[in-house]
Amino acid sequence: GMGLATALELAREGAIVIALGKNRKSISETARKIKSEKGICHPFIVDLENYSQILNFNKKIKKEFKSIDWLINCAGLLEDSQRTKDYLPVFKVNALATIYLTQFLTPVMNENGGIINISSIAGIWPSSIFPVYSASKSAVNTYSLTTARAFALSSKALSCFNICPGRTNTKMRQKAAGDAQLYQGPEIIARAIKNIISGKSKFKNGDTIIIQKGRQRLYKKM
Repeated sequence: GMGLATALELAREGAIVIALGKNRKSISETARKIKSEKGICHPFIVDLENYSQILNFNKKIKKEFKSIDWLINCAGLLEDSQRTKDYLPVFKVNALATIYLTQFLTPVMNENGGIINISSIAGIWPSSIFPVYSASKSAVNTYSLTTARAFALSSKALSCFNICPGRTNTKMRQKAAGDAQLYQGPEIIARAIKNIISGKSKFKNGDTIIIQKGRQRLYKKM
């Protein structure tokens, strides 16, 4: 989905990508695709529902890399109301993992780096079909804003951006609605992220960016 598209886009630009995946099969495939385009990828198996695994990942990053430039939180999980009533995994992956990784990795971020959170328009205009997903993404929107405010007061020149895509052609969308091919591709979001990191974007610290039908606009709360 958006994570793989972003990893490939940044690797093509020469970035060293540290990629997270829930299982060996998925993360190995991501690394293979990046390396096939002569990119550099360091894959890690991390279940974002598991706090201990996130904590261990944080320790490995600080030991092996010392510092990073950007953190991109783009994992997403929808609830399945027909199969389960346990909605905790949705909040763990969508919101808590974002919070934990932000708190753990911000201290080792290089000057002029920052965080890009991939939220959803469902966090702005809630979906009655996926209310728990909407609530978790609303939490991401709020946390992005508080992070940006903290960065504005920091001695480092860090930034936090919040991207809210509309309907996008991903496996998650296809599984949920079966109509993913009708909508914008994940590479649209990947290019927006690349432009932010390269300094070519018009957006600034604290902005929430809506991307719908391939177009970007600043969300302004009424």
